[in-house]
Amino acid sequence: MTVGIGKQLFEKIQEYPLPKQTGVRDYLFYFVPSSDGYGKGARAFFNKFYPNHIEKDARSLQDVVETLHAEVTTRGVRHIREVVLVAHGTAQGLITPLLNNLSSETMQEFRYLTAFSLACLQQDFLAGKFPDFQAKRKTILAHLQNDSWVTVRACNFGQSREGLYALHSFWGGKPNVYAPTDYQFFGSHPIMEDMRFKTRLEVHAHLVKQRFLPRDMHSPERKDAIVRALSDPAGFSEPFALASMPIDAPEPEEAQRYEALIDALDGRRVPPSIRSTFAAQGFPLTNQLRVFVIERNSAWLLKDVLAHEGADYKIEYRVYEEVSLTEPGNRRRAKLWAEAKLVATPSAHEYFPLQLFFYQGDHDLWRGRLFTLAFHTEDVEADPKDKQKFDAVMTLLNAKRFSDGSGTGVDIRAEFQKEQNIELSGTATITLLSGPDSFRRITWSIRDQQAYLVKLEHPSSSNGIATHTLTVYEHPDRTSQLKREYELMSFLGISPDTPGTELAAYLDRLSLDELAAVIDHTRATYKPTYALYLHHAQQALRRKKGFGEWLRQREPDFASAVLPSGMSYSELSLSEREDKRAIAYDFEFNGSWHEVKSADPPATPAQNDLFAEERLGPKFRIPEEALVQRTNLPNLEPDSPYTDLEELRTLERIGFAPFFSVEKHTFDPVKEKDELSCEEFAAVIAKWKEVAHLTPDEIRAILDAQRTSTGESYLDVIQQLGSHYSLLRNMGKLVELFKLPPIPVTTYSISKEVAKQVVKRVPLLARIALLSALFEVAFVFEIPFKMWMKFLEAQEDAARAWENKAKLTAVRQWLTELLDLTYLRESDFPDRIDIDISTPVSAEPYYIGRYYAQQVNDHGRYFRAIFAPEAMKRGYDKGAELMPAVGTEILRQADEAIGDVLQGMELDSCKISVLNGAGFIDLTKLKALVVRQLTRALLDQLPKM
Repeated sequence: MTVGIGKQLFEKIQEYPLPKQTGVRDYLFYFVPSSDGYGKGARAFFNKFYPNHIEKDARSLQDVVETLHAEVTTRGVRHIREVVLVAHGTAQGLITPLLNNLSSETMQEFRYLTAFSLACLQQDFLAGKFPDFQAKRKTILAHLQNDSWVTVRACNFGQSREGLYALHSFWGGKPNVYAPTDYQFFGSHPIMEDMRFKTRLEVHAHLVKQRFLPRDMHSPERKDAIVRALSDPAGFSEPFALASMPIDAPEPEEAQRYEALIDALDGRRVPPSIRSTFAAQGFPLTNQLRVFVIERNSAWLLKDVLAHEGADYKIEYRVYEEVSLTEPGNRRRAKLWAEAKLVATPSAHEYFPLQLFFYQGDHDLWRGRLFTLAFHTEDVEADPKDKQKFDAVMTLLNAKRFSDGSGTGVDIRAEFQKEQNIELSGTATITLLSGPDSFRRITWSIRDQQAYLVKLEHPSSSNGIATHTLTVYEHPDRTSQLKREYELMSFLGISPDTPGTELAAYLDRLSLDELAAVIDHTRATYKPTYALYLHHAQQALRRKKGFGEWLRQREPDFASAVLPSGMSYSELSLSEREDKRAIAYDFEFNGSWHEVKSADPPATPAQNDLFAEERLGPKFRIPEEALVQRTNLPNLEPDSPYTDLEELRTLERIGFAPFFSVEKHTFDPVKEKDELSCEEFAAVIAKWKEVAHLTPDEIRAILDAQRTSTGESYLDVIQQLGSHYSLLRNMGKLVELFKLPPIPVTTYSISKEVAKQVVKRVPLLARIALLSALFEVAFVFEIPFKMWMKFLEAQEDAARAWENKAKLTAVRQWLTELLDLTYLRESDFPDRIDIDISTPVSAEPYYIGRYYAQQVNDHGRYFRAIFAPEAMKRGYDKGAELMPAVGTEILRQADEAIGDVLQGMELDSCKISVLNGAGFIDLTKLKALVVRQLTRALLDQLPKM
């Protein structure tokens, strides 16, 4: 490699935003209409953040080709750089047709974009069909080169390696193709308390960590202005006037009255005249009113509650002064205005477009999935009892019955009780909602005190075998569902560390040695901001086919390394990790995206057109007969997660129309506020504990009378803590004191607050490079053990397979003992994990006895056959040797999760110490809880024996 090549490649890095170039264009094609919630969310996101991409609606893949053909033949486009396809997707394919003008009767094989449908299209092209489509496609291929790429924005399509490869082939084989392996989420995020981002400044920090904005170098005012420009307006009541005064030569009494109102508001008081005006407008002020000075003499915030239909709603009033010219004579006049906004209503707040990735567990929670009522697969080795139960449940649902009355058959009520502890009453009913036809799944409603849906679904298993499930979901009304989604949006999903695939597309064009040169250069000239590029270059290395052998030659000791070294090509050092976390989100590109040219390149590189040079049918082992008959076609249904604040706003207007009369941006303080000292914070908490035995009114009066050096009352300080009151649930009077709403266990308990952070980390932790290196199988966490062993036995000799069995045994044994430790040492959980799994548990050698024990733990029985005991000992010892380093990583992840939660609650180390000393937080138990959740997640994602 030429000296300095790393520097040259690094300086040419291409990332967001893509540079404008003459004759070069980027395109966005929407296969989902704007009336679709997912399509609407995607349009909002791309309109804001990708304004230079040319946006087009598309009916089919053929439509995309026709549009691009017009661009290159009539609009002077020389180079098509990026093509983004926005669609609904599944792990089987994209829910978009290949051809225009399909009917329900003809050419149904082209209804979806799948590996099979593209193989059929290829066969038809070879037979001379669709000549216009072929000719236009051939024309655009000349404008798609190795530095072009296609980004699919659809759920799970990256899991279909054959589908992704077939799409790569369709585009000629030169552009790379990227697609998510997770659920793609687009939605509107309200800027408010209890959400992911509470203020514009937090939104700005998010945009910096996702690389939409440059390094955080703006002033608070500039940050605020940037987010204002990107967000959509909040909903307010019509402004109403409180008082006014002419500025030029006012009457002395008039000026005195007006200035007295200003002085009162600056003193955090509300005069009777203002209270009367509020009441006349339908907004009576209560004794819970709190006044906050935003800008002296000009802007104030009033926080209160409003009674409506038997419930109290949090409300904020923005009071501000405005100077305008009045007739006659264009005289200046100052006027005090007020407007009202509902606080706890997401649709009343400013919002901005957000992208996330959902793992399967996130998506199940989002959709309200409860459990699988029955299932069966079409695997030849499937248990016939599964099919019998499935048929029995189907019969009951279609008959609208819960059991056959025999006492020995399937009982749906008993299944609900067993799986979710849900007791269905004797008056519960079953109703068929959607009937069986060619293209729809069957859905039943079960109505009781709560409503549930049972859906007949047809997912594919991880090995591609068709599966049929009857799955139970929660079924709230639409308003409740939308509100629940916004609660879940506050913590579900992960944020990527780049806007899209721009950086990956550049790095994937480099060879293994070129990527190594980039890494060498960034480390030789290291700055903390380079950590992100280091990480992505390492991710690009890992995507390369042949990376494992290349790494063994470059780093022969990698697999045995306990901690990543500062010179590793596959792992950031500990300090580099910290630098990366400071500037970007903790995100693994390879965990949420898949591409073709690095991971699954063609055996023979494309010369001109891969679609014409390599038959897809034989490559995917599709029988020729299937390509001719084209029967047994898949039935794909969209399930893309999204949020639509406008839909929620329409529903939430009911009964609250005055609060949505005007849409405008709020004015929020952006200056740095005075921080309360640690000593004063401790005094506030001590006073609160001192008066905790009194009534709420007495507590309020005492705490309101005492002030801090910043001018806030003790009550103000505690109320600010109240916005994060999950930490303070053991102070029982808090809810009564501030009239806070009931605490939903799923959102506000302290364990779930921490779980918000843990849920984000679990999939990343489960892909710990140390464990991947141990097994040397990158997807060990994504496939069942039985299938994993088949893979190993097909690739390696029997001894190596038994060695890997023993490695897995050691990992599961160690994690199980760690899980036990979180219960045994919950009150004094150690800072260092010391677990010994090399002791015998039976008369057999420790590695064999623990192998038997693990089988019993996983399946309730064990098989005694051992064919390679020496290999088992070798594998078990390797696993046992590695696990202390994994434990260190688990503790680090737990500490980071707890730190993120407490930092998000604006608690510094001093305040944490005060709350811990006061008995409000038990940090030791908190750590045990988080380690427990992380360990369970790892055990769940590891294959069982």
